[in-house]
Amino acid sequence: MEALAGNQMPKKQVEALPHIQEMFHQKEQVRQRVQEFYNARYNELHNVYSHKDKQADEEIEQIRLTLNQLAQKIKNFNQEVYKATLTPIIQTKTGIYYKSFLSHIKEVIEVLKQQVDDAGSWLAVYKRRCKSKGAYMQGVQKKGAQYMLSEERGLATSIG
Repeated sequence: MEALAGNQMPKKQVEALPHIQEMFHQKEQVRQRVQEFYNARYNELHNVYSHKDKQADEEIEQIRLTLNQLAQKIKNFNQEVYKATLTPIIQTKTGIYYKSFLSHIKEVIEVLKQQVDDAGSWLAVYKRRCKSKGAYMQGVQKKGAQYMLSEERGLATSIG
């Protein structure tokens, strides 16, 4: 009782206190190591994905530059074809040269026209899909889960 009266801890508790403190200290060290491990993993993954994002942005910018260069080349090509069609043909015995030259230009232009038409139709579909995605997200923002889980919307946007 004297121990309780003098605000002192019993002898058994005093002896156990360093072991408990050591145990808490060890647990804290383990917790810190685990936290450092998870922080290192998070930073590693974050760096990898941010690098991939930067690389994707660079690739997109490179493709845009290439498309601008192609558009400029098409303009130049258009001018060259226009000049070639306006060139007066000299009437000689070798008219076959001009015929084969112009027919080759015609074939090249038809192939290019087909490819440009295909690219144009693909671009139109892409733009239309981007607009529809925007409409979907606006519906989700306005109505939330009710819009996302709507059977009518699911049927309207399903494939097939």
